[in-house]
Amino acid sequence: MRVALFTPPHPNPPPQGEGREGVKQKKHGSADVLKAHNNQTEYRQLTTIKAMPKGIYTLLIRLDKPRTITIGKRGRVFFPAGYYVYVGSALNGIESRIARHLKKKKALHWHIDYFLQKARVEEIIYSLTEKNKECALAFQLSQKLPSIPHFGCSDCRCISHLYFCEERVSLKKIIRNSFKKVDLIPYICAAPRIP
Repeated sequence: MRVALFTPPHPNPPPQGEGREGVKQKKHGSADVLKAHNNQTEYRQLTTIKAMPKGIYTLLIRLDKPRTITIGKRGRVFFPAGYYVYVGSALNGIESRIARHLKKKKALHWHIDYFLQKARVEEIIYSLTEKNKECALAFQLSQKLPSIPHFGCSDCRCISHLYFCEERVSLKKIIRNSFKKVDLIPYICAAPRIP
């Protein structure tokens, strides 16, 4: 199953026509593109795409109530209620990686898979890049937020790839600023529901 992921505006957009309900609709190769405006940021929703874009992403996650969750071999970990940001990279295709994170039914492999069985992804903040800046982004977040130690970073030297904040608006600002500090342009989209 493909996830419709928002990507930054095309630098040379093709001619456009009016679509349903006043939303501008474009045809660009094999991709149908919807254009919408939200908080001064322009998004294009790709429903199909031939080449999988590469990138760095964060998942803005909500945990409704405090929980102790078994995180694979790591064991039981206590998580307070609130908002979390998980940092990941997808240098082999960002859409398929995020689609996997959003599925509820999947083989549990990574730490984040176990956490997402009890928590919900609300937004995806990402940047398209071929450079692996995942750890640089995680470091920037570690300067502003408390972490869940040794979470999602078994293949690197980071202290964590999961950070906590009680308040959503502050967390989004910290995430956006962290992307900018590692020379990445952040784009935001709401997480679609995938069974």
